[in-house]
Amino acid sequence: MRVHYSKVLKEQSKLKIEAYLLDPKKCAWCKGPILPKSERILYPVTRKKFCSRSCNASNSNSVRPKRFANEDKFCSCGRRKMGKAKVCFGCIQDRKADRKMQDVLLKGYKGAQRWVAIRSDARRLMDLWGIEKKCSDCGWAIHVEVIHIRPISSFPLDTLLTVVNSRSNIKYKCPNCHWIFDNIPRSSSGRTEDFES
Repeated sequence: MRVHYSKVLKEQSKLKIEAYLLDPKKCAWCKGPILPKSERILYPVTRKKFCSRSCNASNSNSVRPKRFANEDKFCSCGRRKMGKAKVCFGCIQDRKADRKMQDVLLKGYKGAQRWVAIRSDARRLMDLWGIEKKCSDCGWAIHVEVIHIRPISSFPLDTLLTVVNSRSNIKYKCPNCHWIFDNIPRSSSGRTEDFES
């Protein structure tokens, strides 16, 4: 009479499981028994250290606790920090106030592209100051650009960014008014001169 190998394996696995259930492995966290999920499979259970994912997570959190964002709410200067920031917004602004044009000048670029960082800083400052996004000449509000009244290129490289991006030197203009401002000669007051055709 022939005996199927699979039947022998099933009987052996049943015997192993029964022997394991008499003295099961203990969970490292809750000290409860680690039981097999299936009646036939014992191998994964013998390798486990925890009875569930919950016990595993509890153990991991006790060994390596999470770093909460609320731990360091205040900067070294005493002002409140936002989220996971290392310093507060005021300290960032103080550091930026000391920068000069040559510090943010993009190396390897020619022409107007060299001043990209200065222009983006000007846009950020306009948002920060809460100035309404509409053209200072015609009132158009759908698309506006931040312009420098005195061109960036006219400042020496050792000029502070706070001078270049001062509130009196930047404005919102629509693309049409921006073109007129850049291309039509102005009087000393800054307005376009009347030309006879």
